[in-house]
Amino acid sequence: MKYITSVIFGFILVGVLSITLTPLLSDAYISFYDLEAGPDAETELFMFLLYVQWPLFFATGFASGYLLHSKIISRKHK
Repeated sequence: MKYITSVIFGFILVGVLSITLTPLLSDAYISFYDLEAGPDAETELFMFLLYVQWPLFFATGFASGYLLHSKIISRKHK
């Protein structure tokens, strides 16, 4: 049950953090690498989103869900 809670919490956090942090991280990425507007920059931003941001967001959510289940939910059932 704790892994199900962790996975669900991971997907929820991917959605929430994608809405809130993705614009900020994309702007920082564009500024850092000095990308020009166009299809190449869009592809690079999409790859950054797909291979860096979403896995990082999911790992954060998974760890948070695991801690939530271990510290709070499992203690309520005892």
